[in-house]
Amino acid sequence: PKGEKHTITVVVSAGTETGEMPDLVNYNRTSAEGLLNSMNLHLKITIEEQYDDEIETGHVISTEPVKGTELQDGDSVTLVMSKGKETKMVSVISYKDMTLDEAKKQLGGLTLGTPKEIEDASPKGTILEQSIKAGTEVEEGTEIIFTVSAGEA
Repeated sequence: PKGEKHTITVVVSAGTETGEMPDLVNYNRTSAEGLLNSMNLHLKITIEEQYDDEIETGHVISTEPVKGTELQDGDSVTLVMSKGKETKMVSVISYKDMTLDEAKKQLGGLTLGTPKEIEDASPKGTILEQSIKAGTEVEEGTEIIFTVSAGEA
């Protein structure tokens, strides 16, 4: 009918929401996820963990996709988080009755401390005691100190 007003709504698409992947290296998990969520792209965030000697535990080592990549609405993002430095354990063997030179070749990840010399009937340089008991598990790099024979007085 003439004179009636009709409302026509026109919806214009602004295209898909996009954004650029930020550089999240060294961010803690809360900050990294917060920044990604603030982009309003409904990103699917996955967490992976690995050891890293440089990046502090609980902080981002790397991301997939990498920084600068264009992100679309609903994309998946993986945050690789640091578990800190990996500590390797070594098993201590018995060095008793070896020479200091033999023991140096078999340190197996231990660090040699300054040996203590004591007078003894054993040949000079023979290991009499060790600071860490054989069979003990210690972190790689732990210092071991040998008590060696200085020979007889």
